[in-house]
Amino acid sequence: MLTAFLGSLEKMCPARQMRTDGNQSWLRTNGPDVKKRYIGDWRIAEMECWDADYIDLVGPGRMEIGRDGTGSFHFGTVDAEIDSKEGKLGHQSRLEFTFEGSAEMDPCSGRGWAVVDGEEMTGRIYFHLGDDSGFKATRSG
Repeated sequence: MLTAFLGSLEKMCPARQMRTDGNQSWLRTNGPDVKKRYIGDWRIAEMECWDADYIDLVGPGRMEIGRDGTGSFHFGTVDAEIDSKEGKLGHQSRLEFTFEGSAEMDPCSGRGWAVVDGEEMTGRIYFHLGDDSGFKATRSG
């Protein structure tokens, strides 16, 4: 029954493929690569809700995006893993992401988005049931 369901899921969503290894099976997402303009290391320079001292409290504020859309960000006492994909709002392409991590040792999660213009990234981070803040970052690598 499960195999039939997974097979029908593959037909409905071709970005997912079923992989089998012995008696174990799992789904693997084969989504499109993130566009090059987003990939890399970014230095978070400004945030609406927090000043520069807080952004760099435990280390430089940063965001990292990999080719597969996964990555991380850090500022203040926040450390989080990112899962992203390219999306659109109207006619504008943007990176949309969800995140999960910790803030002051407590679990946190949320979502966000970012756009890139040249070597500058701007966007917004929304904490689930909490604060949200715009940010500006510059390419650092």
